[in-house]
Amino acid sequence: MRIRIIDTDGSLTAQPGVMAMCARTGGDIVAARDLAPRLRLLASKDALATLDVRLGAAGAGEITFIGSGDFHHLSWLLARRHARPLSIIHFDNHPDWVRFPVTLNCGSWVARALEEPQVLRVVTIGPASPDIEAPQLKGATMAALRSGRLELHAWAGGSTFYAGPAFENPGARGAAGVARDGLTWHGLAGDDWRTRIEDIARRLPDAPVWITLDKDVLGTAEAVTNWDQGRLTLDAVLEAIG
Repeated sequence: MRIRIIDTDGSLTAQPGVMAMCARTGGDIVAARDLAPRLRLLASKDALATLDVRLGAAGAGEITFIGSGDFHHLSWLLARRHARPLSIIHFDNHPDWVRFPVTLNCGSWVARALEEPQVLRVVTIGPASPDIEAPQLKGATMAALRSGRLELHAWAGGSTFYAGPAFENPGARGAAGVARDGLTWHGLAGDDWRTRIEDIARRLPDAPVWITLDKDVLGTAEAVTNWDQGRLTLDAVLEAIG
């Protein structure tokens, strides 16, 4: 597979193995360190436009590395460059789904992606962070969750605050009304992993699948990041992708 590196922070180009893999596949390195202060955590429109031009000049990559999780929201830019309909599989310890403010930031890119007409569904797998507790009070895009266009499969099951109409999808159930325990997550922990993944795959729309991975979904024994980390294992992620 052809590799593309968006060099935001030097973390990838400093790894000989990554560079060798990029060279071996005829890949590209897209310079972006100069844009990093205006892309990190919150992306400015002018920096995004500049990066978009640079991505256009580079060859397409079947696998793209973007450096630190501080830049994971650049996934929105990569996904929107696909003209054909697609679904997004999103491994992350955080849902990245807030609607406000209406910017592209590390907590909002899933909400922004769902605004793109070619994005048929987003399936987020593995969140264990407090972001999924009382998500409405934190600006989550609940309409997409209720409609099923967004699925979230949290690591742990449990209930939290919810206010709104009843709904149910494979990752969650909401009870009609207002209640401190009105939203229930159907957690991954304790379930048969293969069965859950096969169920997710079976229900995907008939369209290409675009996969994005934030390493903070992995436990601290398997990855080192600058964010709070989840509980998935690398073997589980590789099995799901495979």
